[in-house]
Amino acid sequence: MDLHPGQEKLSSPLKATELEPGRRVFQENDDWYQDLVEHSQDLLCVHDLEGRFLSVNHAPARLLGYSVEELMQIPMREFIAPEFRHEFDTYLDRIQRQGEDRGLLVVMTRSGERRIWEYTNTLRREGQAKPVVSGIARDVTEQKRAEKLAREAAELNRHIIASTSEGIVVYDCNLRCVVWNPFMEQLMGIPASSAIGKVFRELISFEVRGHEPEVELKRALLGHTITVPDEELPTPSGPRWVSSRKGPLRNAQGEVTGVIVTLQDISVRKDAEARLRASENRYRALYERSPVGVCWVDTKTGKFLGANPKFCEIAGLEEEEMVGRHFKTITHPEDLPENLDKFSLLQQGITRHYEMEKRYVRPDGSLRWVEAEIVAMWPEGEKPDWHMAIVQDITERKQAAEALRQSEQRFRVALSGSPIKVFNQDRDLRYTWVYNLQEGWSEGDYLGKTDEEIFGPEVGARMRAIKQPVLDSGQSKRQEFSLTVHGETYYCDITIEALLNSAGEVQGINCACVDVTRLREVTEELRLAKEKLSEEKLYLEEAIDAELGFGEIIGHSSALKEVMQKVARVAPSDATVLLLGETGTGKELVAREVHHRSSRRGKSFIKVNCAAIPSGLLESELFGHEKGAFTGAIARKLGRLELADGGTLFLDEIGEIPLSLQPKLLRVLQDMEFERLGGTQTIKTNFRLIAATNRDLLQSMRSNEFRSDLYYRLNVFPIILPPLRERRDDIRLLVEHFVRKFAAQMKKKITHIPSKMMELLVRSEWPGNIRELENFLERSVILTSGPVLQAPLAELEAKTDWDRSSFTLHDEERHHIVKVLRECHGRLGGADGAAARLGLKRTTLQSKLDRLGIKPAAYRV
Repeated sequence: MDLHPGQEKLSSPLKATELEPGRRVFQENDDWYQDLVEHSQDLLCVHDLEGRFLSVNHAPARLLGYSVEELMQIPMREFIAPEFRHEFDTYLDRIQRQGEDRGLLVVMTRSGERRIWEYTNTLRREGQAKPVVSGIARDVTEQKRAEKLAREAAELNRHIIASTSEGIVVYDCNLRCVVWNPFMEQLMGIPASSAIGKVFRELISFEVRGHEPEVELKRALLGHTITVPDEELPTPSGPRWVSSRKGPLRNAQGEVTGVIVTLQDISVRKDAEARLRASENRYRALYERSPVGVCWVDTKTGKFLGANPKFCEIAGLEEEEMVGRHFKTITHPEDLPENLDKFSLLQQGITRHYEMEKRYVRPDGSLRWVEAEIVAMWPEGEKPDWHMAIVQDITERKQAAEALRQSEQRFRVALSGSPIKVFNQDRDLRYTWVYNLQEGWSEGDYLGKTDEEIFGPEVGARMRAIKQPVLDSGQSKRQEFSLTVHGETYYCDITIEALLNSAGEVQGINCACVDVTRLREVTEELRLAKEKLSEEKLYLEEAIDAELGFGEIIGHSSALKEVMQKVARVAPSDATVLLLGETGTGKELVAREVHHRSSRRGKSFIKVNCAAIPSGLLESELFGHEKGAFTGAIARKLGRLELADGGTLFLDEIGEIPLSLQPKLLRVLQDMEFERLGGTQTIKTNFRLIAATNRDLLQSMRSNEFRSDLYYRLNVFPIILPPLRERRDDIRLLVEHFVRKFAAQMKKKITHIPSKMMELLVRSEWPGNIRELENFLERSVILTSGPVLQAPLAELEAKTDWDRSSFTLHDEERHHIVKVLRECHGRLGGADGAAARLGLKRTTLQSKLDRLGIKPAAYRV
């Protein structure tokens, strides 16, 4: 009924002569008409046989969205839905012939909404010049919708009945019940005919619910699904436990049109669970509070499967420590032969039961005499599986009174001068004996008093809460607690044991109390020191990274890009990396980049400069030493190999390692283990090695200055770092970077670098590479007083001439070839190529370039 009427032209007003019969009717029935107009909510009207209103009350006008005057001007046929207008024509013909008619009409409001009206109309001829029709109509739209909904619900209910054994309830958007299946009828005792149409409040007893069903239903209307695992509902047969699920009911367009609730009766399961819990609680109470020890042992292996608290108390172990332990480990060696003989008979199935007295050795070395009864738990005739041991502590029965007095005396002597305070308290927790009190306290301060009387209600209540469970259960307890006395706070570690009489009944407690205040202070100091060291380590690592420019390798030349591509490939692995190149080319910076990109980046990066440490001390620096290993070794020292465990070890200038030390380093790399100097313990380590050198290791190997096996162990993934003269594209970037860096350090503002100066810097050879360039620029920034960089170019030119004078023939050849390549912009062939200018064949020149490590691509600018 979403069709809106078009903007059709309204009919012209009726002529006065045509309205005259209606006016006479109104005058004759004035009282009747007024009463209907004032009170009726139904449509009351009079119309002629042409379908024009002669009179109409206000109710239908309001419903249709018009005023009475507008209704009087519009033919009745215009208010009928277009597809039903032919039925209106039939109605006019039928009432004229029959004199009365009743039925349904589908009308349209001004907004286009379709409404269903049920009418009863009568034709009146007497006293009328023209016949007129008087009628009463009632809007039954909602009624018809409800009927349709009821039919759909009935059909849905039939499908539900056929497919589910659960309770199903469906509410509409107003939370009125539209589906109530037979399961719900049986569960709640409410027939579907009574439930459908009622809101949920009329169906749910709010007095007994343990949750908010209205909130849950409204959440379901918002599209949520709510599951209540168990709830108790009142039913005619008594409370029943159900699990429910409330979810949105959606139409074909996905719109929420209501809520569907499904229920399962879980009363039987809840009853079974309750009985099981009660049984378990009874058994557990008996098991945990039993005055005798009980344990279960695997007969095939002799290992404990479980033990109750009393048995753990007797053995001096926690249950977690007992499980998996062989009974031999807690049995006194002198009692073991007899025990094993009887156990062997049990294993063979020859006997199913035996008893014996034996001693248990506790972890602290103390002994407990027990009377043990062992019973097989597997069915007769089957293979041995497991058995149960029932253990009674008979230690007190084994000890004589004199032995007890002597033991107490020895105990007093042992405690003399110790920080341990011991005492006894009776069942009312009144002190009956104290020994080794702290300074400032006497026995008179304790004896006959409770903790509340000594330390005050608040502290006494906390101490009673610690001790009372031992009185109640007989189980020992150890706990740390704080105690404030005379304005001072102490931390005490107290161990509480039940004091038993000869009948095994708890008659008090024995306590040992240690003041651990200083220990806590030391522990806290150590924790703070550790945190401080961690923070300092992090700070130093960040400072080193910042100082070296770590994470900011400057340059975009092809030579540098090739290096960084190799770094990216090797970093994720744990392969050994060998960095080769002249001094000052940034080998340490690349090593840190490899570490940063590896999986070990969260661990330490340990650096050792093998050339900077005297050969006599290098071994100690790498391997560490024990106290007294050599003269001056006054304490143990951890070596760099040990510090690098889990991280990365960077051995710079590895070509300087003495030949005598190289086999030891090779062994560490092969086995990942070593011993400190003066030590005998083998230490395992796991580090990733990065080595660097500016020496020709192959030449050193030929001259027997470097071991070949160590070289091949190091040369897993070599990376050659190009000298600065082969990275001239990067010099401008490096210059700008160093100028900014040093200007910021010296609080200077340098904004311009002269182009001629930059050109000279780019063309210089820089035998010291990046380190030389950095130092030169630092001097330049120091000399600069304004915004324009002032560099000592004369010094650079003089140094270049001096460097040239010290060149070898090899250096001269390399320098000359590089100069020609720069002039030819890296081009080898052709009339103007480097080969022609040098008077060489191109293949010969290429061989020289490979031998000298020169890459023409670096000069193609």
